[in-house]
Amino acid sequence: MSNSEIYVVMSVGWEYDDNYYHKPEHGGGNPECYYVNKEDAESKCHEFNIQARSQHHPGDFQTYDHEGDEFDMNEIDFFVVVPVQVGDKQE
Repeated sequence: MSNSEIYVVMSVGWEYDDNYYHKPEHGGGNPECYYVNKEDAESKCHEFNIQARSQHHPGDFQTYDHEGDEFDMNEIDFFVVVPVQVGDKQE
């Protein structure tokens, strides 16, 4: 059996409550693309984050542990890289 790892670029899935965007407490987000090379995935993730950050204002965001605080947009992740183990199915 062979195992390997892929790197999935996932959207974070911020939730909007008519006032602020909140990071979901559990899960959320969608897979956008995947790579077999971690550096390629991180590069694409960085590219996606730059584009997303340019479309929002930091005062629009809160997290459950920083309510009321305004963020530096460079600290807000809209996309993350998630390593996923893949391999042959065991029977």
